Amino acid sequence: VYKRQALKRSKEHRNKLKKIAKEMSRRNERVFPVTPPIIDALDFILDRDEVDYLIQLQDRDYTYEELMALSTKSSDEFRKFSKLLQKKGFLEETVDKEGNDYWSLSPVGAGWVEMAMFYYMGRPEEREFHKLIYFEVFEYFKKYNRGPFRGFINRSISALTDQKLLKPNNEVLPFPGNVNKTIPIDKSLENPAYEIYPRKTINELIEERAELYAVYTMPCICRTAKKNVYGKPCSFGIEAEDSCLFFGDRGFGYNVTKIGIGRKISKQEALDILHKTSEKGAVHTIFYEKDDIFTRSEVGICNCCPDCCGLYRAFNAGAMPGLLKSYYYASVVNLHECTGCKNCVKYCPTQAIALINDSVHINKDRCIGCAQCTIQFTGNSVITMVPETRDVILPLLGPAERRYE
Repeated sequence: VYKRQALKRSKEHRNKLKKIAKEMSRRNERVFPVTPPIIDALDFILDRDEVDYLIQLQDRDYTYEELMALSTKSSDEFRKFSKLLQKKGFLEETVDKEGNDYWSLSPVGAGWVEMAMFYYMGRPEEREFHKLIYFEVFEYFKKYNRGPFRGFINRSISALTDQKLLKPNNEVLPFPGNVNKTIPIDKSLENPAYEIYPRKTINELIEERAELYAVYTMPCICRTAKKNVYGKPCSFGIEAEDSCLFFGDRGFGYNVTKIGIGRKISKQEALDILHKTSEKGAVHTIFYEKDDIFTRSEVGICNCCPDCCGLYRAFNAGAMPGLLKSYYYASVVNLHECTGCKNCVKYCPTQAIALINDSVHINKDRCIGCAQCTIQFTGNSVITMVPETRDVILPLLGPAERRYE
């Protein structure tokens, strides 16, 4: 049985780790808090000479020659050294339009966290490291989920979002289905401050991007870590293998594939993955760094479920709030067709749907427009999707609302 080695907790060493984490977090445009468990994870994975090297790097791009100049190692030694840092997730390689390689510190997440978890897959330390990242980080945040403080956090997120001081970390695009139906409502949509998004689905994104950029697939590290930590596979039956997609000949997908974790696939293979995971309850969540899906080529698609996904499980366990951009919301249109199967309740990742006295109730403020409530209903449509672009705040949940502990 592997036992974690004593962490190097000298004040000087911890300060170095904090400085590295601070530079890495600057690579994240959206908020990614660096907590004590993250520092512990850095301490777990880094040797002292790696710490002394990384602390020199700043939030900018480097050529390989510039990176090597910061080390006293020989050319052959540095090649092995830098390759290991890339495998551990600290160095991110990008390629410009002219084919030139550039290197930089990885963002904390998405970036280093996922790569580091991949690095330990198959190693004796795998479960220990996954527990540190996937479990202890959540437990740290849950300590702050207490009465008045919970209310303060939720009010603050709402106010900052209204003032456009917080930006969504992810976007949700539904799988085609009821999203293309005519919406039988006899009133104009409320909240005219939001623009109506031109019927975008995950299939349209694939069709659009796959013509321009390479597509990669790789295992879902969240499902792998969840099974390692809790000893149970995904309760929705979604396999970890080939369940994450990435676009672009640079960025995260490029890096993971280069070190042998991911693989390049065709457009049809990508569509097949989306169809398979969607039928099992996946929420197609877009994550990105630095920009949005309309202007950035490097886009990742996580096919998430509330049982495994770090984002949705953290919300359902009361560990973290969330902020997502949504392009639809669910609306009840044929209540008399409801059979009471409760599939809409089971598959809703944000607990936006409830069945009360044989009547379906939808909390629009919590609906992220994933369309799972329509996909999982096999009869006539009880619920349909209404297009509307908006930011959805997933609040920090109280004890009575939590789906998971």
